[in-house]
Amino acid sequence: AEALGPPDDHSRFTLSTAYVTLDKGDWARPELEALARSKPRNGLYPYWLSRLDYRDMHLTSAVANAQKAIALDPTFMKAYDNLGLYYDALGKSEEATRAYKDAIRLNREQRLHSPWPALNLGAFLFKLGRPDEAEVYLRESLQEDPRFPKAHFQLGLLLEKSGKYAEAVQELKQAAEIDPSYPEPCFALGRIYRRLGDEKSAQAAFQMFQDKSQKEKEKNVRQSH
Repeated sequence: AEALGPPDDHSRFTLSTAYVTLDKGDWARPELEALARSKPRNGLYPYWLSRLDYRDMHLTSAVANAQKAIALDPTFMKAYDNLGLYYDALGKSEEATRAYKDAIRLNREQRLHSPWPALNLGAFLFKLGRPDEAEVYLRESLQEDPRFPKAHFQLGLLLEKSGKYAEAVQELKQAAEIDPSYPEPCFALGRIYRRLGDEKSAQAAFQMFQDKSQKEKEKNVRQSH
């Protein structure tokens, strides 16, 4: 297409996101940088550059690009949500919490019904040892999408930590059933069954974890070729 003439912005952006999907961030970056130069008032392009920065663990640059996206569009929910991830990776707990809460607020105000901001804050608070607060947000994530396997998984881990094994098992089973390729819930189930003395169920869950993990490895190998 470039041999026939310069691609328009929409085509260039489509190309860049295709590169991201193919895990070719080094191919996507020049396209996104060109778009950012041609449309300096569009927050979408620095947002995507921030995602590439995060993938490459260039965290300071990721924060700067996300902040630029937010400055250009203060209603950009996903930019706030990702900014929380970047601050989390940098160990900046207060900044991460603030960014996640801004994302949740915008998600509610704009009725976007994304399960991600509440999941991310819930998982973050759980990691900080604040399970009661975390549970509120994990359940909000499931209110936004009752079939969101990652929220069921995180809630299962939280309930396990609280000693609520029967409830934890139900959440982890739902995570595994909703996404049959998701190995982590199976490992957590095996751990709980073993703790409860049900070795037969534990062995079955661990075997499912190994089978799913192997399939995921094979899939990643195929995609890399």
